[in-house]
Amino acid sequence: MADAYALAAMGLHHLGHRLADVPEKNASGLDGCQWPEREGIAA
Repeated sequence: MADAYALAAMGLHHLGHRLADVPEKNASGLDGCQWPEREGIAA
């Protein structure tokens, strides 16, 4: 369950709904992930 929570938090961060403030070093790591295009994703 911890993995699912971490992945959900990463996805929310990518969509602009951050669960918590994170250090810039960690945020830049999330920005470096290959994310799917946001077009076509249900809101």
